[in-house]
Amino acid sequence: MERRKNRRIVMVMREVSLDRGVGGKRTIVSIAMAENSINAETLIRRYVSNGTSIMSDESSAYTRLSQWYDHESVEHAKEFVREDGVNENQAESYFSRLRRYEYGIGHRITPKYLMDLANEIAWREDTRKLSEKERFDDIFRKIFKNGLSRWWRGYHQGHHRHTEILMA
Repeated sequence: MERRKNRRIVMVMREVSLDRGVGGKRTIVSIAMAENSINAETLIRRYVSNGTSIMSDESSAYTRLSQWYDHESVEHAKEFVREDGVNENQAESYFSRLRRYEYGIGHRITPKYLMDLANEIAWREDTRKLSEKERFDDIFRKIFKNGLSRWWRGYHQGHHRHTEILMA
């Protein structure tokens, strides 16, 4: 049980482009203590309009979404993609990139900075098809739009964020 106290769930939503071959175009992430219906519904209701088509896996956390959305799920024990095209491959693509970071570069990700890392990986997924110049322009546009970070300003002088960022 001691091992589970630091367990966090990265929840991801990816908006898929209607243009064929483009894939995911916007990624939203959140960190929760558990993948349950309360956390899933809170996140989805915050960012997704009623009537939107949602695809997920068969987790019981998503069963009530049909009340507000056109919800379809794929049963991973049987298939990765249903014959009618329902899949959650965009979320899997995100998690693949996150796992590659953890095993290849990060080795240890603490809960305190998990949201920062999850957002960086989301940005990498969203900009994966852009040129280096376009990515550079995108990140600088975002930096200057948002101004100074209250969490990272003064980091090297010992001013660290005291808590992690969890789903409210």
